[in-house]
Order: sequence, then structure tokens, then C-alpha cells
Amino acid sequence: MTNETGSILIVEDDPINRILLSTCLNEEGHITRTAENGKQALEILHSERIDLVLLDLLMPEMDGFEVLKWIKARPDLRNLLVIVVSAKRI
Repeated sequence: MTNETGSILIVEDDPINRILLSTCLNEEGHITRTAENGKQALEILHSERIDLVLLDLLMPEMDGFEVLKWIKARPDLRNLLVIVVSAKRI
């Protein structure tokens, strides 16, 4: 078993959920970055190396569906792991 950790981008518009996810992952040794909307997420993905994205689907400005479409359209990011997280039923 290895103790490797990764860089995780948390894209969540709800501040409480964003803080909760970030705190739990940081306590496990992961490096986290947060974005409160899709536009912020794209800026981070464009400029930083991220290993995993936790992506809320229902957000203002740019929703998670648009972010996922953007990620999968980019050859350098299309294999990036994305886990959809949402507190709402869709």
C-alpha cells in the first residue's frame, strides 16, 4: 500500500460543502484547490496540474455539464478523473 496523495480540485458552489470536502481531503494528506463555479474551475485546470476533480453539476455561471464537456474536449485533460458530486437530485 502506498501513501501517495494527489491534487484534487473541488468545484462546488455551496460554501459549506466546499469547505467540508476540502477539510476532509486535506486531513487525509491531499492537496486541494477549490472553485465556486465552472469558470473558476477552468482557470485552475488551465494553469495547474490536477489529478482529480470533484465536480458539482448544478452551479451558476457555468454548470458542471459544461465543465465536463470542456475537459473531455481537451486532449491534455480528456483522461483526467472526474467524480460528479451533487446534493440535489437531477
